[in-house]
Amino acid sequence: AILLWAGVVFEIPMFVISMVILYGIFLYFAWFKKEFACWIFVFLLPINRIPKYGQTVDQYMFFFCLPLLVSWVVEKKANHGQPRQVFRKFPLNSFILLFCLWISWTSAFSQEYFNIKTLLTHVMCFVMLYYFYEQIVTGAIGIKKMIWMLSLAGFLQGGIALMQYAMFHWNILPQLQMLILPGISRDQMSSEGAWVDYRSFGTFYNPNMLGIYLAMVFPLTLSLLFLSSSFIEKSMLILIAFVILLGVAVSDSRGSVMNILASSAIIIGTNWERVPKKIFFGLLAIIVTYFFIYLNPLQHYWRFSGGLSYRDIIWNNAITLFKEHPVNGWGIGSMPMLNINRFGFPSDADLDNALALIVSDGSLESLSGLHAHNLFLNYAVEMGVLSVVLIVYFYFKCFKIFFCSLQASFFHDESFKIIAVGCIGAVLGNFVHSFFEALTNFNSIPTGMTFVLIVALYFACIKNISNSQIRLT
Repeated sequence: AILLWAGVVFEIPMFVISMVILYGIFLYFAWFKKEFACWIFVFLLPINRIPKYGQTVDQYMFFFCLPLLVSWVVEKKANHGQPRQVFRKFPLNSFILLFCLWISWTSAFSQEYFNIKTLLTHVMCFVMLYYFYEQIVTGAIGIKKMIWMLSLAGFLQGGIALMQYAMFHWNILPQLQMLILPGISRDQMSSEGAWVDYRSFGTFYNPNMLGIYLAMVFPLTLSLLFLSSSFIEKSMLILIAFVILLGVAVSDSRGSVMNILASSAIIIGTNWERVPKKIFFGLLAIIVTYFFIYLNPLQHYWRFSGGLSYRDIIWNNAITLFKEHPVNGWGIGSMPMLNINRFGFPSDADLDNALALIVSDGSLESLSGLHAHNLFLNYAVEMGVLSVVLIVYFYFKCFKIFFCSLQASFFHDESFKIIAVGCIGAVLGNFVHSFFEALTNFNSIPTGMTFVLIVALYFACIKNISNSQIRLT
């Protein structure tokens, strides 16, 4: 990390050298210490862009996936492919097969064009889902360790978001602002002052992306909290969870708040006997009291007066595009450019933000368009109605298996059940969030890879629960 940021400070040559050194270290771990490599991978996933320059760098994650996958294939060849039976009864096989076939069909007969990066992102997410699942089931990756890594990565992102918020409003640590604050934030700070409403980005390109990521990680941290027994561990997890929640607050992502409420409800409801009732109701009373005391400032902060923030306009545009080609769609990844080419920006504020990004970063990525702010509408426009059916089937399959597993009376290890509940909480929150955002699962590298890791952890826990039932029988 020091080499990486030093490269940013000392301009491109040192940056390139530090990236090569970092990649070399990762290659070593990918071949000889796979669990360490996966930990590094988890920490690198949220790095969507480098604040000083502003350009997105998430596409380079493909180069971090490849060593993991190559070493995995070589290892399986050396073992004569014996672990293949791990995948034969993987619950999502039918979904992945049908979805990949439909992507191929709609790409071949797309009405507009298909975005190769979006296509590769989907394929890589599915491949990495198999990779993580096999590595976790065979014990190459420890479940609890991986959740700790995700929690620590969320803690880091929440801490960066809080630093950005503090730097913007109170101008603290000016020497580090170039490393921590995005270019648009520095320009906004110098031109408009600290009084303006500010949303933290973390190392993402958009505050909503930061909110999605933190909201996915939070339920896993909560599940670890139910598992931990030592006071030190519990204290650390409470601190991590608190920083993650503050990170969501300063991202000002309302969808992420609903995400966390949905995931927390299922986790607390399922683990109700483990919840300290006095602490829970005390915190609930404090939150409700705070809400009513500071109702007016909160209404402004959460932009309640803004309603849907022009999402209704974007949804109407998406429905119009869907009606024109409801079967095959326009092509995977085509929605953003179609939306902006046909309908322009939904508001003057969106146009101003796009121009501000061009001025601050010199990047034209802000003109690449706007997604549908709804996962299901986005897929409907790009790949037709069948893609929506398949995505709904994916969530249905996850929830059905979860409720079936809850009916089991005995568990060889309760920790598998608690972690599975945390993971399904993240999936449920993701499902709720998908009605307001389109980058919640397979069509974004940082959030997509994190999502498939959580799904792999979930099905690995379910498999361990099933194996426990067989052993007990």
